[in-house]
Amino acid sequence: MTPKEIKNLRLSMVDLKSGKPPSQRRFSLFLGFGTATIARYEMGYEPSRSHEIILKKISVDPRFVCEIDKWNDEDSREIEIRLRPNIRFIHVKPT
Repeated sequence: MTPKEIKNLRLSMVDLKSGKPPSQRRFSLFLGFGTATIARYEMGYEPSRSHEIILKKISVDPRFVCEIDKWNDEDSREIEIRLRPNIRFIHVKPT
C-alpha cells in the first residue's frame, strides 16, 4: 500500500471517543502495531508484509475492524489495558 492509501484508510475511520479520525498513534495501537508504525508508513516507510496484509484486509473488508475490536476485548493482557476502554472505530465510506 502507498503512504497515501494508508493515510486515507486511517482517515476513513472514526474514533468513537473523539468523533474524529484516529490519530496515527491510536490507530497503530488499535491494530496492535508499535506506537509510531502508522506514522512511519504514512511518511513512506514500507509496511512489513504482515502489516500490509492487515491494512489491505481492512481496506477491502472494513468489517474486519470489528474482528480486531473483538480480539482486543478478548485479550486480557496489555492490549486490553491500553485499548479497550477508549478505542472503538467504525468505517465510514468515502463519498
